[in-house]
Amino acid sequence: MKRQRSSRRGLALLCGGLAGMAPAAHGCATCFGASDSPLAAGMNMGILTLLVIILGMWAAVGGFFIYVARRGARAAVAAKAE
Repeated sequence: MKRQRSSRRGLALLCGGLAGMAPAAHGCATCFGASDSPLAAGMNMGILTLLVIILGMWAAVGGFFIYVARRGARAAVAAKAE
């Protein structure tokens, strides 16, 4: 039991040490507060792009429902006229 516990502890220390040494394990410039870096600007543009796409889809769906409502109203008026 003690051997298993110590081997797990050793493995955890080894993995933690390796992750700490890897440059890819470090946080990005945005996480460290460099908001004027190109990485932060790219992330902001990505967020803006996603917002534009989502708002465009909402506008398209809303426009479709407005179109269907107007067409239904015209059809109702035409049916009453006949």
